[in-house]
Amino acid sequence: GGTATLGGKLSAQPSDAVELTLERSSGDTDISIQSGSVLEFSTSDWDTYKIVTFAAAADPDVENGSASVIVYVSSGPSAASETVRITESDDDDLAFVLDQDTVVVAEGGTSEFHVRLTGEPSADVHVLVTRSSGDGDITVQSGGSLIFTADDWDIDQTVVLAAADDQDSQDGEATIRIRVSSGSAVPDATLPARENDDDPPPIEPDQSLSGAIVAYPMPYRPDLGSLTVAKVPMDGSLDIYDLAGRKIWSTSWSGQTEVAWSGVNAHSCTVASGRYFMVVKNGAGSVVGKRTILIVR
Repeated sequence: GGTATLGGKLSAQPSDAVELTLERSSGDTDISIQSGSVLEFSTSDWDTYKIVTFAAAADPDVENGSASVIVYVSSGPSAASETVRITESDDDDLAFVLDQDTVVVAEGGTSEFHVRLTGEPSADVHVLVTRSSGDGDITVQSGGSLIFTADDWDIDQTVVLAAADDQDSQDGEATIRIRVSSGSAVPDATLPARENDDDPPPIEPDQSLSGAIVAYPMPYRPDLGSLTVAKVPMDGSLDIYDLAGRKIWSTSWSGQTEVAWSGVNAHSCTVASGRYFMVVKNGAGSVVGKRTILIVR
């Protein structure tokens, strides 16, 4: 993206005027002669430097390109030609580009992110994507082996992460590592991955009821109306779980202290008779109450 100059003169006084021509004879076509491709010397200024300006065009690769420029007499007394080697100082660093800062994977589901390079590599880049640390339930389902070439270095390639079902209620975390196994050197990249766990927090028998939160009527008959949950935080959320620990319904609110549930699941289907339980959180996401619900039809 810049320029550089070179001064040239004759080594001795010529018998007549001399015209020199400079031409790029080989090498990187991004390197060109911006000005001074023709230099003229007389018998009086033969020892005065004439300036040639070279330019290096901005390019997507990360290589220090080079080119050969030949200097020869195009008019006047003959002289041996000379070759000048011009080297581009490339300002691009080869690195991985990731389209996410953190990948969130639902428990039992998958999520994807994309990888590409910042520039054109000089050799094919073979890449491995692995979990380097963290929750073993988070795995690389596909895209664990990628190849970037000079033709597709700027095209996103997909990596799919999976989070296995587990029995805990923790949002597992892992670190995904992207590294080169062979080819042009690229610094390693890492990406945090987090499992969005769908299991309810464990409920101890003596903690299953909250003295502050009230749920009525109990037992609850959906055919007679909604279940009312009162004395909840002004801002918060309510999650309903079945006995298998699956979240079947949830809601959130702002600026109220009472919410209602009509006895349906997330798909608006009426749930069966049996025992369920709810978890109430405040606006900061902290659990403030838990209640058992008995549904009778």
